[in-house]
Amino acid sequence: MEEIKKMLNQNRLSNCFSFRDEIFENIKTGKMGAHIVENALFLFQKEHLGFYKFYYFVQDLENLFLAKDLLEKYHAQGDVVLEFTSKRRYGLEELQPIVENLGFFLYESIERYIPSKDDKIPDLSVKEGKANLYATEEDAEEIFEILKNEFDCLMVTIPSVEELKTKFIANKTLFIEKDPITNEIVYIQMYLLRGKTLDGFCNWLRKDYRTGTNWIDFSAGTSIALANLHLNYNRLFGWFARSNKKVIKLYTKIFKHKPDGVSCDIFTYKKKRTRESFGMS
Repeated sequence: MEEIKKMLNQNRLSNCFSFRDEIFENIKTGKMGAHIVENALFLFQKEHLGFYKFYYFVQDLENLFLAKDLLEKYHAQGDVVLEFTSKRRYGLEELQPIVENLGFFLYESIERYIPSKDDKIPDLSVKEGKANLYATEEDAEEIFEILKNEFDCLMVTIPSVEELKTKFIANKTLFIEKDPITNEIVYIQMYLLRGKTLDGFCNWLRKDYRTGTNWIDFSAGTSIALANLHLNYNRLFGWFARSNKKVIKLYTKIFKHKPDGVSCDIFTYKKKRTRESFGMS
């Protein structure tokens, strides 16, 4: 562990932005496998849906080839994903050919969007309309099944049932709408509060409801519900898959969001994209 701590404290190229204490805790609990190969450190974090996120700490990107045997080992147990977050895709030009030669495929690019008013939060003082429902713990299982079935977990962070309860429902930042007859959930919008930043993701509307003004009406209901909470945040972000043209059009044309230059490029080891994922990441 001491050697790992030493390498983490050095100035290295990395795709990992987790706090060091969080990394150590994940290693101790067995959630993350840590491997030192020559002068490189590689981490494999197991996600609750059975795949691995691959992180590197290297002095030169060519050192990534030292992870080849490890990638084969973990790939035999589940999919392996490499995420690279950057501002205006800085560094991607150097990284992409190396990881592709290593056996990765570009799976999707996720872009961060912000409200258009000089990066400030939007005006949520909506007086007309109906606020969304706040999800309850009784809704958690149904929400999890919807997210698991409707989103691609390799490109969208899908919280576990327990995380839905503790990180979203407890903070009243998970909004839903239900069918008035069947009482089934037909709309989901989730926000994660990190300090004074509100991250929006997993925006979903059931297929038979994607008509008329439902998207706009339900989204307006989310704005009302958020305003009623009086949360102490000053930045609101949304993450959209670049391939999801319909949702991007909705949020840029109707809600006046715009990309702020931050993106996350997702690479998968020996796995090409085979299906589209609907919604917001």
